[in-house]
Amino acid sequence: MWFRWRKVLLISLLIVVNCTLYAEIVTVAVFDGVKPVCYVNDQGQVAGLFPEVLRSILEEEGYTVQFVTGLTFQDAYEKVLSGEIDILPAFLMTEERKELFTFNKEPFIVSWSQLFVPPDSPIESVLDLHDKRIALMEGGQNGKNFIQMMKDFNIPFVPVYYPDNQIMTQKLLGGDVDGLVSYNSLAWYESRIKSSNILFSPSKSYIALRKGGPEFLLEIIDTALVEMRNDENSVYNRELNSLRFVDTVEVIPQWIFYLTAAAVLVFIFVMLFVFLLRLKVAQVSVRLQDSEENYKRLFNGAKDLISVVGLTDDENGLFLDVNESFCEKTGYSQKEMYLMKADEFLKNETTPWREEMTQELRRKGFHITETTLPIKEGGSFPVETSSQLFESRGRQFLLSISRDLSFRDEFDSALSAIQQKYSTIADYNYNWEFWMDDQGQFIYVSPSCERISGYAASEFLENSELLLQIIYPEDRELWDSHFSHQNIGDHKESDTQIRILHKDGSLRWLQHDCWHIRSKDGIDLGLRGNFRDISERKEMEEQLSRKQRLESLGILAGGIAHDFNNVLTVIKGYSDIGMTRFSENQEISSLFETIHKASNRGEALIGKILDFSSNKKTKMIPVQISSMVKEVFTLVTPSFPSSIKIKQIIDNHSYIMADEGQVHRVIMNICTNARLAMPDGGCLTVSLRELEKEEILRKISSCDGTRWMELSFHDTGVGMTEEVKSRIFDPFYTTRKSGEGTGMGLSVVHGLISEWNGQISVESLPGKGTSIILYLPILDYNIDPSEEQKQIYKIPGKLHIIAIDDESLILDLLTLYLEKEGFVVHSFSSALEGVKNFHENPEAYGLAILDMTMPEKRGDLVARELKELRPDLPIILFSGFNENLNQNELPPGIDAFMQKPFDRKTLLEVIASLV
Repeated sequence: MWFRWRKVLLISLLIVVNCTLYAEIVTVAVFDGVKPVCYVNDQGQVAGLFPEVLRSILEEEGYTVQFVTGLTFQDAYEKVLSGEIDILPAFLMTEERKELFTFNKEPFIVSWSQLFVPPDSPIESVLDLHDKRIALMEGGQNGKNFIQMMKDFNIPFVPVYYPDNQIMTQKLLGGDVDGLVSYNSLAWYESRIKSSNILFSPSKSYIALRKGGPEFLLEIIDTALVEMRNDENSVYNRELNSLRFVDTVEVIPQWIFYLTAAAVLVFIFVMLFVFLLRLKVAQVSVRLQDSEENYKRLFNGAKDLISVVGLTDDENGLFLDVNESFCEKTGYSQKEMYLMKADEFLKNETTPWREEMTQELRRKGFHITETTLPIKEGGSFPVETSSQLFESRGRQFLLSISRDLSFRDEFDSALSAIQQKYSTIADYNYNWEFWMDDQGQFIYVSPSCERISGYAASEFLENSELLLQIIYPEDRELWDSHFSHQNIGDHKESDTQIRILHKDGSLRWLQHDCWHIRSKDGIDLGLRGNFRDISERKEMEEQLSRKQRLESLGILAGGIAHDFNNVLTVIKGYSDIGMTRFSENQEISSLFETIHKASNRGEALIGKILDFSSNKKTKMIPVQISSMVKEVFTLVTPSFPSSIKIKQIIDNHSYIMADEGQVHRVIMNICTNARLAMPDGGCLTVSLRELEKEEILRKISSCDGTRWMELSFHDTGVGMTEEVKSRIFDPFYTTRKSGEGTGMGLSVVHGLISEWNGQISVESLPGKGTSIILYLPILDYNIDPSEEQKQIYKIPGKLHIIAIDDESLILDLLTLYLEKEGFVVHSFSSALEGVKNFHENPEAYGLAILDMTMPEKRGDLVARELKELRPDLPIILFSGFNENLNQNELPPGIDAFMQKPFDRKTLLEVIASLV
């Protein structure tokens, strides 16, 4: 009791709280289609279960209930949803509607949906509704439930939608539709139509508000509804009873009433049983029909040949069924096969239909064999047949499924062609391909391994450890690290570079790539990999690296040589003057001579440095290599010990474009190294030959189609390790003791060969000697021994000369040289001051001597400025960079070029040639 009053207090509190939000008038929608639970009677009053109960509950709570009539269901639905009306009664709850409306918890009434038909309609069950026109209420839930039911029975019909029951009844009576769907309550007030036996979807009716509406009203209604159900005299129970009983005018005996009720119940039960039985039969019939169609579809759609043979006495061996593939392959029709026994069809005593084969089938239950099936027009085709016994209703059958094997030969041929294709691709791959299982054993090794390693593929397949054995010892740790699963991973590609020892003892660089391979099912198939010989690329990389180091050092050497040449010029010049002035004093003169000789040696050393750096512009002339080899060996042979034999194989007498002195130096340096590499004696073989076209393509890394010669020096000395070999062209690198070598010999050779557009290759192994091979481009040249005649010039005196050089010592030396010959020298250590002086009186000078490299302004730019004022002024340019420019290479405005260091005689000859 306390609970009841507590809820009343809570509801009262909610009413007080919401009184400012909602009005005291509650509007209720009344729409057609739910009579007699909610309708407008003949007196124009709203009546029925829902109106009476709502009016009783809400008016007791102090609300005025206002009913909105004349609506269709769709109108009522939309007006409640828009907020124009508060309550929608007699409303079925669905998941879709719960998204838009709030329902009370207690259902008012349970109603059945029913199909109504005209009085003379033959429709008795859902099976009679095939392609019938059925009227449904627009937006009604019972219509949706009817559609779903018809889909479940797989019965097609034509739905026709109308807004209310009145119009649907008119359409039904007018013959426009074959039936209408409404609630069973329609029969209580509409006697012109007949109720069918088709009832479905019992539904609970509620009242609903739009989402966000006055939901406290629903709690008031639910609380009162529970109390009314427990009170037999409540409005709810009175209205509910009025729906169940109908008053009659006559007084009927009670026993007749009970008898009639019992008969009605028995009739309803019998009709319901008949309906359910017919429904079940219809369902089974549909399923059986579908099953038979599916069987036929699968049976005839199979690509394999399927046959069923009877094994009972009355049908022993007869074909009971064959599929379309069987008929298509054999050429027989189904009718022909049904009249034929298996033995007759096969025409063969050794058939699976023989008694012993049947016994084996009965013993094992199945049998698989390869045989042939005949073709009606003649011939046969191979099949693989799987046979199985089965029984049904006391009858025994043999089911056989045969697969056509005609394609197998074609498949085997295609497979063989594919295998041959991929085998050819793998076997003729230029790289060394391999496949290794998860145990480290080779599964496949391509034949190219023999070209790269010297070992045949069979040797690796027989001994998987051979690969590890030929890896260069210093690279084995790298290989082990690379080959571990931690580095390779499960599926990622991994690569590395290693060295191996070829079967002939030579060292080869290999690029290695490998990756794990897996099947589509994820099964590990092992390791797939390859080796690519990159020895030539490594050699080119080494050459490029050496060239870049030499170029860097050449830049440094050029700068040093410039400054050192200035110093040598002063030393050499003053020693020359000293020797001249003190020629009568033998003791002093010899001291100056020693200084002069030392400066000459310094000049030669600078020449070697600049030769190495390729900065020196040499005198390039046609040089016959064969004559140079003979000349050098004539000089060096006496210096070789008798324990060293010299062998010359000269098969070519072509020319190259080079500096003759540099060629002499290259051959001399290589011979000296060879002699020192054979302290215990040996043999030095020198060969000169022209390369064939195929050799040019193989040995020369870059070629423009010209002819090439090969000059090789092979000694049988101590050889070199890889480490020493990689550094032999580095300047100042030597393996000799301190004081025995400068380390410049082979670095100079490398620089000169590059300057001649040639290439150099070195092959060496410890204890097996060294081969130095020079590749030189051949010059098409005919001998023309003519030489230019030298001219003797007379030197005029009293000539004013302007000399500009940033080295004051050079200027002092020039002044001593020239003033002794009667010249007047105006010297300037600043280029700007010299140019300024010349501007003041350009006609005063008959000659200009300029240094090329000066901090304020380069000599060629100074010469250009002087020439603008005096176009006829002879200009001599000095340089300490050993550029050795000829007459055709002089910068504009320069008439002669002199290399530092210079001597007095050469200077005077150049001046005499200009003035």
